[in-house]
Amino acid sequence: IKYPDKLIGFASVNPSDSRKTEKILNKCIEEYRLKGIKIHPRLQKIDPGDRKMIALARIAASLNIPILFDCFPQWDKDFPIVRTYPERIAELAYKVPQAKIIIAHAGGYKLWDTFFIARANANIYLDFSFSICYFRGSSLWQDLGFILKKIGAKRCIYGSDHPEIPLAQSLQYAKELTDNIGLSVEDEEYFFGKTMLSLLSV
Repeated sequence: IKYPDKLIGFASVNPSDSRKTEKILNKCIEEYRLKGIKIHPRLQKIDPGDRKMIALARIAASLNIPILFDCFPQWDKDFPIVRTYPERIAELAYKVPQAKIIIAHAGGYKLWDTFFIARANANIYLDFSFSICYFRGSSLWQDLGFILKKIGAKRCIYGSDHPEIPLAQSLQYAKELTDNIGLSVEDEEYFFGKTMLSLLSV
């Protein structure tokens, strides 16, 4: 990475061959200094609860790197929408409790399912990117604040989803949310950076 003090990269891999995947991941970590794995179930046509993903999660746990799953379920004619639901990620979290798993977008419109899944699995963390902006002005935006307070800032992560969302706008809406629920200064520090850093080997 050209700017290691500013950018932290995640690898994207195909879990179909666990031996090959482990070799690729080791290279990504040692040579490219990447710090995690990003999986997009809908685009990669990967079910988070699949046995191949379980094998990948075990590899990630052994390497002490987190797995970030995109989780904003959308209809796709080539991939059943139910295979992108947070419940599939919960199955993985339960089977590999030592894995550090981040659910992106806090589950999107499946927000409440994600909340109860996170409560039941201590190895699940919630990323709030995109959803903070997308649901602003709706009841789900208020629900995001409730969930942040209930789950706790040490398991919640601010994200911008840039370039889909302009950085300044994302940060503004996120600060509005934390101000609205009266988040403490310490909890803001965790939400806006420390929680994510705690999951990375930096």
